[in-house]
Amino acid sequence: MSYIATKSKFHVALNGVGLLLQGAPDRLAYQQNQSPVYGNRFASGDRDYNDLSQWWYFIQTDWSGGFKDYQTWANDAKFYYSTNIDSWSERGAIKLTREQYPSGASGDNDFTYRIRCGNVGVVNAIEYKFVGVSDSADSRPHIWQSNTGQDTAWSDISGTTFATTRDDVAQISASSGILLVSLTGASGVTFIFNTYNGTTWTDQSAYIYNAGATITFQPINSRCHVNYLGITYVFVDDHANNDIALVKTAVANPTGAGDWSALFENTNNDGIPIACAGYNGNIYYLLSHNGFYELWAWNISGATNTLVQRFNNANAVTNGGVGDRLLVVLNNKLVITIPNNEIWELDGSTMTRIMSNDIFKRGQAITTGAELTFNLQYGCIISNNKCWWSNLMYDGENFFNTWKNDADSANSDDSPIPIFSDSSDNIWEIHLGDTSTLWSVAQTSANYKGTTDKNFVIFSNFDKISGIEKLAYSVTLIFKAFATSQSIVVEYLLGEYSTGASWTTLGTASATLDGTSVTNKTFFFATATIFNKIWFRIKLAGGGSNTPTLLDFVMEYLPMPSYKKLWTMNINAGESVRRLDGALAEATGREIKSLLETAWWTKSTLDFQDLDYATTTVDDNPLTAGATTVTVPSEGTRDFPEQGRIRIEDEEILYTGKTTTTFTGCTRGARGTRAVSHAQNTVVNNAYKVIITDLQTRVPISLKGKVLEYTVGISLREV
Repeated sequence: MSYIATKSKFHVALNGVGLLLQGAPDRLAYQQNQSPVYGNRFASGDRDYNDLSQWWYFIQTDWSGGFKDYQTWANDAKFYYSTNIDSWSERGAIKLTREQYPSGASGDNDFTYRIRCGNVGVVNAIEYKFVGVSDSADSRPHIWQSNTGQDTAWSDISGTTFATTRDDVAQISASSGILLVSLTGASGVTFIFNTYNGTTWTDQSAYIYNAGATITFQPINSRCHVNYLGITYVFVDDHANNDIALVKTAVANPTGAGDWSALFENTNNDGIPIACAGYNGNIYYLLSHNGFYELWAWNISGATNTLVQRFNNANAVTNGGVGDRLLVVLNNKLVITIPNNEIWELDGSTMTRIMSNDIFKRGQAITTGAELTFNLQYGCIISNNKCWWSNLMYDGENFFNTWKNDADSANSDDSPIPIFSDSSDNIWEIHLGDTSTLWSVAQTSANYKGTTDKNFVIFSNFDKISGIEKLAYSVTLIFKAFATSQSIVVEYLLGEYSTGASWTTLGTASATLDGTSVTNKTFFFATATIFNKIWFRIKLAGGGSNTPTLLDFVMEYLPMPSYKKLWTMNINAGESVRRLDGALAEATGREIKSLLETAWWTKSTLDFQDLDYATTTVDDNPLTAGATTVTVPSEGTRDFPEQGRIRIEDEEILYTGKTTTTFTGCTRGARGTRAVSHAQNTVVNNAYKVIITDLQTRVPISLKGKVLEYTVGISLREV
């Protein structure tokens, strides 16, 4: 940096060269203006509402794109995340999700022990709900049955049927009026796969083992099965020795080994089949290995096995309960859940990763429970032609957050885990914090979530040109007319998102405040609410049997680029020019002219000392980046105004007061600069960094017999 003493010697200085100004009645010696930042943008045809003469707009009128992991807002109908918000059932609107039934803390039924799986199926000509419960008080798993619908009585239909060597019910399904059950255990060779005709249980284990010469090992588990095109396929394994086999039967309720046939066997395969599905002429199955998964396809017509894809860094699931939930078919595509961070889709020939659990959201979820993330370990179910995981739904195009548990617990991981769906598209679920209680959510129920603090959607970060400050003016909500007890709250957060950040309430629209006929309301920001980046959170609350519905969100703002100065001045570049104190100037006119021209040609950044230039030094040892008071030597602040701006190296600081030795109330890193520490004795001044944007040379007198003199007109722009 180049500075000189200008007081009583020069008017201004550039890069350490003192300059004297020269004016005339028709040509001012000095003028300072604001550097232009606004252009005439009105009526330029921008359909995104960005080109307007006054307020600019941030508008969200559609929410049907679901959530996204990248934080920057775009006009894509997406948001960052939500909880208890339904943005899929009514396109272009957000409202509350349905409540778990029955409401309260009782659930549908408490089975005392962990629920592993469930399903709905027709057995003996009657449709029932079924639930498989893990190792219970009598050291054996159980199957419970209930009539369809909500709040119906459950009965234990397995009793003491299964051996005490069985631990878990891995999968339940029904086909041709018969209930099919896969079971796992620590040891034992019976009750691996079982059928139930409504009155009698049949253990198929011995039949499967004797299905053919292909099976050379003794199966002790069945973790998954599928009925595909009228054929039942069952995977069995001996996990201790990494042996697996696939068997099939065309008989609804087999009565002997002759009803079964073996398709293939793999020994010492170091993998356990945990899920399977029939799709596109193949039986697809997932093998769980130590730290990775493999997706295989058994081609039915060709009787061949093909490795489709390997998935690394996957969480192992070996205890069953997900046989029909990690591989599901939606809209003629196979959806593959890889616990705990990925979801893939197979369209018959091409594998596509359609979701990856964002690492930032996973980190934030440490302090927010299951609000930002989702638990893929338990797979998904199909309901209402959509895939449902824990706090995650896929409609075939987009992903959505769903709902919290019944208690809407704030900072817990007690998230709902869908187990099965019935023929009315009711979703039956357990909670991660209480896996023995069964709940249900009716998607056509008249009951809605009602807790304001957990019913919200967070917009992706609006940072249109994030380096430019913006003045927030107002927010307008457009909504359906309220019913009693309904309300919508608007909150905002300036800067980067973090779970510990404090949200500011902008305003509330409600039936109580605004009546039941109003359909829009405008809220105004506090004076001088300036932002580079801003987040919004919308909270909904209803009366339990209804939901408010938000349609449009409009924010008015004004871009506020950093104000910069623009100077025009005439420099006396004559020979033998005298300074303000009467002494001759050291630099000749030719030198000054050459200096200015060179800086102009090279587009150099210069240190500019304006008419009010003042200087002192840092007296802190050192001045830290977070300090809000700058200490200088005694009387060092004398030439500075009571409030204003100082510069230390490349950092600018705004101050609101001063004493003889301090600048107080300092805003560090002002005007687009960065707050850093500064050593003792570093120069403190109010100079500017500028470039020369225009240069003119004039000769004010006749040259004949005279000394060559110039008046150089320059324009300086602050950078």
